[in-house]
Amino acid sequence: MRYSNAEGIVNKTMIVLIAAIAFFSGPLAAQIHIAHPLDPDDANTSLRNLTVGMALGDFINWDASSRAFLASSWLAPEGEPPSDDFRSLPGDANAEEYEDAAYQSSLYAMWSEMYGPIRAFDGDTTTAWCEGVAGNGIGETVVVPVDATEPVRIWVGYGKSQRLWERNSRPRKVRVWVLQARKFGVNENDRNFEDIRVLVSLVAELRDLNGWQDLPIPEFEPLPMDSEDSDNLSVGSTTLVAIQILSVYPGSAYTDTLITEIGNTP
Repeated sequence: MRYSNAEGIVNKTMIVLIAAIAFFSGPLAAQIHIAHPLDPDDANTSLRNLTVGMALGDFINWDASSRAFLASSWLAPEGEPPSDDFRSLPGDANAEEYEDAAYQSSLYAMWSEMYGPIRAFDGDTTTAWCEGVAGNGIGETVVVPVDATEPVRIWVGYGKSQRLWERNSRPRKVRVWVLQARKFGVNENDRNFEDIRVLVSLVAELRDLNGWQDLPIPEFEPLPMDSEDSDNLSVGSTTLVAIQILSVYPGSAYTDTLITEIGNTP
């Protein structure tokens, strides 16, 4: 396994954020959930071969095992992992033991997502998604839930520091895809996208800038919705944007290519 010297760590803010998403947002909010780590073997390699009209299935954002849907690869986490004692939780565990195990599992799951796809839309410019294949990651793809009917911006590279941004590669030319879910719902704090289809794409050349820049979004015709609540849904709430790396600005030290953040312009 290839490791980057991106020198990233999971900070306390992200512990709270991911714990809220992956830990307490299951079918029942009050139910303690043993979070599953992000497994590289679950990467969505079909994202490397997107075509207009392609059906991608469903994305239910409440666990790392589901968020594997959002990237064709990611870099393995670095450093010493948190305890995985939660894996040996006895069947007759009491409530306190179960709660401790659930907390341990959330820390482990967060560590497993150190460079996972959620880092590209976690609102934290000190974290980033990093592709996980040999070389510069040409052809690798990450997907983010974002309103494609409104202006979108992107922060390429590893924005944690100027030094890390310079030493790691940044996307240069990218293919921007717009995806839409024909069904959409909310499960506690999470958005659920069902029957996702690929609508349209364009190729854009990004600036080599350590900061926000506009991301061109292709015009598209929305799909007819197939949800009971269709009349109350905006198109933007059902869209996602995929970024596929076509070329890079090389890093001065490492071949890893990162994207810090993608989101709507405030």
